[in-house]
Amino acid sequence: MKNTTAQSVRASSVAETMRVCAKTVRKRIARFEAEGAAGLRDRSSRPHTLHRPTPAATVAAIECLRRQRFTGQQIARDLGVSPATVSRPVPLQLATAPHGHQRQDTDQPSRIIR
Repeated sequence: MKNTTAQSVRASSVAETMRVCAKTVRKRIARFEAEGAAGLRDRSSRPHTLHRPTPAATVAAIECLRRQRFTGQQIARDLGVSPATVSRPVPLQLATAPHGHQRQDTDQPSRIIR
């Protein structure tokens, strides 16, 4: 990329050589000029924020139904939301063990702890 910017080669000829579109080449050159080599690393295309975040009441209802072991399809149908809304990553407090159960690590993994 550095040689490309220094030689002022047309983005379309570089794109043809690299088998990508010219828009991608221009975007990568701009990132390199702005951020250096770090700008060329792969990055997620996922947006940093949602345009229309799920309302807090809906999130709370999803969490409640998940704790009751409803499936994603059941929750989506009952709440009238898409399955994608239900399947979004759960908050950290839901990633823990169900209520009343606590994980216990031991130096004897085969031993059952009661």
